[in-house]
Formats: sequence, C-alpha cells, structure tokens
Amino acid sequence: MGHHRSGRRHRRFRGFVLGFIVLFFACAARAGDQFQFWASGTVAADLAERWKATIGAQSRFDDRGALIRHHSDLGVVYTGIADWLDVGMNYRIVFRKLTEEDWKHENRPHLNFTMRYRLFGIAFNDRVRLEYNSLEDLTDFGTIRNRIAINPPFELEPDKERLILRDYTVKPYGSYEFFFDTLDNSITRQRFQAGLSIAFTERVIGDFFYMRQDSRSTIDDTDLNIAGVNVKLLF
Repeated sequence: MGHHRSGRRHRRFRGFVLGFIVLFFACAARAGDQFQFWASGTVAADLAERWKATIGAQSRFDDRGALIRHHSDLGVVYTGIADWLDVGMNYRIVFRKLTEEDWKHENRPHLNFTMRYRLFGIAFNDRVRLEYNSLEDLTDFGTIRNRIAINPPFELEPDKERLILRDYTVKPYGSYEFFFDTLDNSITRQRFQAGLSIAFTERVIGDFFYMRQDSRSTIDDTDLNIAGVNVKLLF
C-alpha cells in the first residue's frame, strides 16, 4: 500500500514538472523584447500569534547588467482570519532610473488579500493587491492587481503551502497576473510566470522563475522577458 501511494505521488510530481516545462516554453516562445534580471530577498519574522513582519528588497538589472530599478518594502501580515486567508499591509518605496543621472522615486502603500483553495485536488492561491501609486512628477493613481497561482510557491509558512507535494522540497508553479490602474482606466500589464520553489531548509526558501510581462501603460509600454530569483528567510 505504501509503495502504491509513493508511486502515485511520484507520478503526480512528474506531472507537475512536465506542466511547468510546458508553461515555461509557452512563455519563452514569445521572447523577443527587452530582457531583465530581478534579484529579490524577503525576511519574515513572527511578531505575535498570527502576526508576521516582512522586510523585502528587489533590484532590477537590464541586459547589460546595469541597475535600473530598486524596491524596498516593509509590511505586516495577519493570518488569523481564516486558514485560507492572509491579509497584509505594506509600504513600498521604488526608485526608477530614467537616464544616467536622473532617478525618480515612487511611494506605494498597498493592501493584500491572499486566498488559498483547492480544485480537483490541485492547490491555487489568489492574491488581490490594492495599490496607491504616488510617482514623482506624475499625478497619483490607484492600481488593482490580481494574481492567480497554481501549485503556489512556498511562502511565509511552508507547511501551510505544502498542499500537493507534501513529501517534496521542490515545487514547480505557474501564475497569471493582471494590473488595472486608474491612470489609464484599463488593464495595463499582464504577467505570465513559471518557476521552481525550493525549500533548502525549514527557514530558507528560494524561488527561481521566468516571467513574461506585456505592457500597455502610459508610464511604460515596454514588453519584458524576465529571469529572476527570490530568497526568503523565515524566522
């Protein structure tokens, strides 16, 4: 019986890996625009029961290796409303490089609702983010972001995220996200992402991904192909 269950789990794992590869090449087939590399880090620590604090940073580089954008983010997450729902409040500062000497900054508070559910035995999560965007030399506006992930990566509580691949520390995943902002009053960006989430230890998680971003924004209409890594430290 145990051998049968183990074989079934291995077949399921191989199926997810195959799905990840198909999704990856479906995205990569559209490669042909600007390339970037994103390097991110997140530290999450318990504040009190059901409360976590997060500190994050992300640097973005162009295809010549030059730094073109940097994010710093501070937030709190409450996990006590329901097992399937996390609520977070964050404040992000963004610096964008316009020319060699000209950098613009943006203040971006945002509110996040992350919902987890299962459908036909497959794990999903749905994150809704409400942003207030205050850019230097530009009128303020709001953005609604909705990201749906299948077999989502290990996040702040890896044990809670192990909904499918319980016996594995490597999880292929994919996601789709759209952005709707009040500056253009339309969907201005779409992101298609495929990656691997690896639990190196109980407290160190790494995500490695490819992302395709299609943009039709007044601020930025450049389509991107992105390779990225995100390292999470959990305390």
